[in-house]
Amino acid sequence: MRARCRGRIARYKVPAFLEVVDALPVNANGKVLRSVLRERGAALVAAAARPTPVGA
Repeated sequence: MRARCRGRIARYKVPAFLEVVDALPVNANGKVLRSVLRERGAALVAAAARPTPVGA
């Protein structure tokens, strides 16, 4: 997906991480909860920054 995006849009617009979700988190009014999405994104970045244990 990222390779395809690189060929079509500016490099700085290509997402660093992609996450597949079953459904977007929404509030009672049906609006997307962007804060929840940001938290998930921050968790992905933190997980990617952790070094992989030796022997894993």
